[in-house]
Amino acid sequence: MIIATEHIREGSTSTGSCRLDHIIDGIRYLAEYDQELSDLIYEFGDQRDMRLPIYEEIVNRLNVIAPDGLAFGPRGYGIGNYGFWRTEA
Repeated sequence: MIIATEHIREGSTSTGSCRLDHIIDGIRYLAEYDQELSDLIYEFGDQRDMRLPIYEEIVNRLNVIAPDGLAFGPRGYGIGNYGFWRTEA
């Protein structure tokens, strides 16, 4: 069982910006519970470009540790609202 899953709730983790460093700040607390995510955040360093492969790797890891029925990503269009959202069944 992935311990980080127990600490994830539906809703925003980062709003108002599409910068990768802001998104990381909103999910950084989960790194305490998941070593792979911690390693990815460390590798991220001070990069800000969401077109880099590290962004996809971080999002993929967040989706692996997300509870059933939730997925990580943006919500809406162009508003910089990232978080864990209900998936369509």
